[in-house]
Amino acid sequence: MSQKTPDLKKTTEFGRGVYNQIWQAPFGSLPKSELEILLFTELVRSGIVDLDTVSNFDLARELRCSPTRASNLVFSYRLREAGEAEEYEVKQKLAEVTKIVTDLKNSRSGSVTLNVEDRFWQNELINRMKKSGVYTDSAFNRERVVVDEKSFFNACPDLFGDQGRRLKTEANKAARKKQEVLASLLKKAAGGSATKAGASAVAAIGANPSVADLAQSIASML
Repeated sequence: MSQKTPDLKKTTEFGRGVYNQIWQAPFGSLPKSELEILLFTELVRSGIVDLDTVSNFDLARELRCSPTRASNLVFSYRLREAGEAEEYEVKQKLAEVTKIVTDLKNSRSGSVTLNVEDRFWQNELINRMKKSGVYTDSAFNRERVVVDEKSFFNACPDLFGDQGRRLKTEANKAARKKQEVLASLLKKAAGGSATKAGASAVAAIGANPSVADLAQSIASML
């Protein structure tokens, strides 16, 4: 790993976690791949590695490994941790990591472009959308997913729980008024102060807001 000033509390937690995990297995019985995941898991749990703030490339630099290997470590960690999470926690996390792309000049009418950097959560999102009858197009950018706007907002409750229900309700209101759905939601999230639905609204709530941010901004105006 790269050289950085150690945090005594975090390194203590890391050491304790590694000790507890290794002590449960007969000495030398853990294969190299399992040992790597164990060490990476304790780096995350101790706070030495913060997956919510570090990009995959920065993580690779920290670990001094290839971006592909860093991505695989994160994927394996997420896969194990998600299996222990409650359903509402998974939906909340999906709402936090799924960003609605608003800075596209030539976006297709009637579609929504989503961006999920984390490979595990993108796979989780796509899998859940397929189960809800929403099919995606991610052929041109690995991190971006293009979906039909109406289908996406109808599936939001199944994907994102309470925050998804809020977005579906507001999307249905906009559709009944014959308004552009996404632009209407962005304007409402900005507090209705935008003079142009879309561009100035985005400036008010930030470009490419997460589903969670958009839903919370709308809720604050109700």
